[in-house]
Amino acid sequence: MFDNAIAMPNTLPPITTGPEAVKYKQEIESHRTSKLTVWPFIKLLSSTSPQIIDEAAHCGVLGAKLYPQGMTTNSEDGIPIEMLNNVTEGAMRSILGTMQEVGMVLSIHGEWPGFCLDREGAFIRVLVNIAKAYPKLKIVLEHITEAATTFIVEKYPNVAATITLHHLCSTLDDVIGDKICPHNFCKPIPKRYSDMARLREVVMSQHPRFFFGSDSAPHLKENKESSCGCAGCFTAPLLLPGLAHTLTDFDNGWIQPTSKLEKVLTTFTSTNAMAWYGIKPSGATVSLVEEEWTVPTEIDPMFTVLVPWWSGKKLKWRIK
Repeated sequence: MFDNAIAMPNTLPPITTGPEAVKYKQEIESHRTSKLTVWPFIKLLSSTSPQIIDEAAHCGVLGAKLYPQGMTTNSEDGIPIEMLNNVTEGAMRSILGTMQEVGMVLSIHGEWPGFCLDREGAFIRVLVNIAKAYPKLKIVLEHITEAATTFIVEKYPNVAATITLHHLCSTLDDVIGDKICPHNFCKPIPKRYSDMARLREVVMSQHPRFFFGSDSAPHLKENKESSCGCAGCFTAPLLLPGLAHTLTDFDNGWIQPTSKLEKVLTTFTSTNAMAWYGIKPSGATVSLVEEEWTVPTEIDPMFTVLVPWWSGKKLKWRIK
């Protein structure tokens, strides 16, 4: 379905150096039957040094991911809040200054401790401080959820943002509105209808600094349907059909002529991100046809059970 994929480093154990990232890339690509170029990132720790950043850049690593400590899956070893309060001093200055110098992209999970609905908005202060202090550093705020965030991204030319399929299609109601729906639970959590509408609006506008990030998380069924379920939506089996279905949802009036769909999907899922990351397009294409199919209720790879997001839902587009 995709020619290129960015592999995030919050694994167990985490990917924290250039050589580890290269090994991770080789492991992923060796398990694929189709051609896929993997771009691994390293995870920033409080102990990450300029030498580690420089080595990673020389290994061909595209960027590094900043996880505020404790804010999402496997982020217990993330960057402490105290360090984020001083992004122009000490270790943060060494890390971010070196990244700017060597041309690595800074990817951020943008949440700050506090009430769950306020965490993304509370992090914006840190984002703005980084954007102003390091104007030549390319920053990607990952999987944004709020309308207000889109206007901040538009304001700073060195900031881009990714948007997921599930944040284009769901609100907090879909997680805890009528019943608890663990397979819709993710971080950052979906917000209000007005936020979802604004995210769709910027996708339709084809703004060059907003692009697709799947944030697909294949947690086991038993770890989602538990008393302390994991955050993350397993969207990989339906990404492009799901986007096409969402953006041609005539009942909600999101897009009018279907003829515009090709252009919107191309910029959102491909050209915007490749231009930002400096990746050369391969020239390959993928085709969608307007034909109904049903998302599987479960997928069983290698004796483990995964439940896709939107399981059992009928979609009107499929991969040709």
